[in-house]
Amino acid sequence: MGDTYQIGLEQRGLGCVAIVDDDLGIAEAIADWLDFEGISHRVFDSAEAMLESLITKDNRIEIARPDTESRQPLIGAIIDINLPGQNGLVLSESLRQIAPTLPIVIISAMRLSDINKFGALPTHIPFLSKPFELAALENALLSL
Repeated sequence: MGDTYQIGLEQRGLGCVAIVDDDLGIAEAIADWLDFEGISHRVFDSAEAMLESLITKDNRIEIARPDTESRQPLIGAIIDINLPGQNGLVLSESLRQIAPTLPIVIISAMRLSDINKFGALPTHIPFLSKPFELAALENALLSL
């Protein structure tokens, strides 16, 4: 677990960012931005779908590609809070247990007062309220 994760120009082609959001429009907008930045990504509509694709190997997290038998290291995650099944706060904490330095950004369209029913926002993970500017997402994700 000594791996340090960073997302940026030097990471292009070296790994994959997970987008976990059941709002297809938001997920596609984020995916388009990552495409523009040259960063590989996978979109998941639930925490369970993402967790099923993860492989932990040598204290690293990898994502299996569904169309091939290839894998890519997970280099970051953008996670919505309000997901079907397991919520995004639980998912983010699960990922942090495996990879404490993994860059994660939590996003939500809910008001902060409504988020409390899912649990407290982690102080060590950036939060963005939808709608947000992609520049804000870039700053949150790339500055970690």
